[in-house]
Amino acid sequence: MRWIIRIIVTLVVLVMLAIVALLLIPADRIAAIAATRFEAATGRQMVISGGVHPTLWPELGIRTGGVQIANAPWSKQGPMLSAEGLTVGVDPVALLSGAVKVGRVDLIAPKIVLERDKDGHGNWEMAGSAPATGTAAPATTTEGGGLPALSIDRATITGGAVTWIDDAAGTTQTVDGIDATLKLPDAAGPLDLTAAAQVNRQPVSVTLHLDKLAAVTLGQPTPVALKLVAGGSTVGFTGTADTGKLAVQGTLDADLGDLSALFAAAGLADPGLPQGLGAKRIAAKGMLVAGADGSVTLDQATLTLDGNTLTGKLGVTTAGARPKLTAILSAGKLDLKALGGSGGAAGSGGTSAAGWSKAPIDASPLSLADADVTLGAAGLDLGTVTLGQTDVAVQLVAGKATVALKQVAAYQGTISGQIVVDGAKGLAVSSDLTVNKVALQPILTDFAGYTRLHGTGTAKIALNAAGGSMDALMHALAGSGSITFGQGELDGFDLAGMLTHLNANYMGAGAKTIFDSITGSYTVKAGVLSNSDLAFKSPLVDASGKGTVDIGGRTMDYTVTPVALQGVAGANGISVPLKISGGWDAPKFGLDMTSGVGQQIDAQKKKLEDKAKAEAAKALGLSTDTTGTSSGTSGTSVKDAAKQGLLKLLGGN
Repeated sequence: MRWIIRIIVTLVVLVMLAIVALLLIPADRIAAIAATRFEAATGRQMVISGGVHPTLWPELGIRTGGVQIANAPWSKQGPMLSAEGLTVGVDPVALLSGAVKVGRVDLIAPKIVLERDKDGHGNWEMAGSAPATGTAAPATTTEGGGLPALSIDRATITGGAVTWIDDAAGTTQTVDGIDATLKLPDAAGPLDLTAAAQVNRQPVSVTLHLDKLAAVTLGQPTPVALKLVAGGSTVGFTGTADTGKLAVQGTLDADLGDLSALFAAAGLADPGLPQGLGAKRIAAKGMLVAGADGSVTLDQATLTLDGNTLTGKLGVTTAGARPKLTAILSAGKLDLKALGGSGGAAGSGGTSAAGWSKAPIDASPLSLADADVTLGAAGLDLGTVTLGQTDVAVQLVAGKATVALKQVAAYQGTISGQIVVDGAKGLAVSSDLTVNKVALQPILTDFAGYTRLHGTGTAKIALNAAGGSMDALMHALAGSGSITFGQGELDGFDLAGMLTHLNANYMGAGAKTIFDSITGSYTVKAGVLSNSDLAFKSPLVDASGKGTVDIGGRTMDYTVTPVALQGVAGANGISVPLKISGGWDAPKFGLDMTSGVGQQIDAQKKKLEDKAKAEAAKALGLSTDTTGTSSGTSGTSVKDAAKQGLLKLLGGN
């Protein structure tokens, strides 16, 4: 018992002696010692102004006036750190055992400047000075080389600011209004940090929990929980951090409901994402894995873009020449109306009454990153186009995007093939597509604003073009293709009526041309489509067609040459070409009466006259030879014989 009393008395005496020593040492001396030790450890000068005042309550400690820490010699930004004041309180009993148990640390209005020069050197890189000869370095670490026996009940920063300067990039970013609280009650135990600040005038807060700070400093894995809030956006992570491998693994739960605040905080312009692709909200959940190689993977992911939900796996790597996105995603029906504009004729996507748009197309964003994305969706609503089951793969490498349409259900048929957009040097596009048994009226309505053609069709399209605008692309189109249409009808004009009556006015509401099939092939050069083998078949009209369609100029010069009403009494196979010309927005129709039609009519007229003569001669009991004269009449014409016969019938001589 006496030993216990002696121990207690000894501790009390030691504490009293420590307090007395602290009170007796001049404040300036304390400041000088602290500054000298700091400079020896870091190589940077520390200046404490306003004196150092010892405190006994609520903790044993000191309170300083202004504090400054010098910047790197090459920096011109003033002190690396300056603060209006610093208060430190320690546990005197813990000090006697060799541990540093800090009750509180209050840093008032610190201003921190972090700068990287053009060569990549940071002002936070501190060399320190070597210990004096024969002087052993102080043993400040615990066994294993970890943290010293340091604990902090509570450390605060009020009214702080951090400025980041990148001389190489020529950028400066400032985080101000920093209020932070850190708790580390046990050096080997958990660390908790809460902080709030203004980042580019946006409120941002962070909450961090580390299960073992010592594990972090020793490069060992430790459980971690992080929550970041920026405006109305939140990012949460719960998992494991391994500083030895520079890796994290765990569950990500992000809900970015305030994208404008998030981009502003990051110092980025709001990209103006389209509705359906994150215009108002982006949310992501899944298993996050990030490594030292710059790779980030989100597995078992659920991605929400406004009202669209996708599931699968996402990955980003930054080790190559460009960041690369990889993804395997599936989805239900996706609402992407914003990508197709406001609807109506597809001509709005780059056309007007005056022609194709000449606005420059910037393809440079294609070179910002690479991608390898596979998407399977139950449907896509693109505004002007509605697709069914869609399976596509997109590869983007060095500015060249290749879109493989594995299978796209559209317009009661399917579309397959490949589209390539190369933006590495200007803009070049190409397509190799097969359109199989699609409904013609809706697809032509969506893509060309043309509503008159009904039926089903199959087409092969192989086209390419290069240019800096839609107008340039349309004038540079080249390639070939073919069409095969099944049974259908053309609204708006009656081809049989036009040819029967030799009148091009058989047009308007209720007029239509029914056909059994339309086939043909075409070539395209310098934006002009040429066709010479169009075959049009219908119950009443067979026709052939040839001509050109100037896609760049949006005009056409085409001739349909039919044989009207074949097999119908009275038609006699007269072939009257139908000319279609002018702008394709309002083409003109006209019957070509100069292309041999007169000869056809004269021939038909002669045939009718010969037939009439033959029938008249037969009625009069005469016969005609090939010269048109009647045998038995001594050269008397059929006309004269008919006249005589008529007089006899009337009782004349």
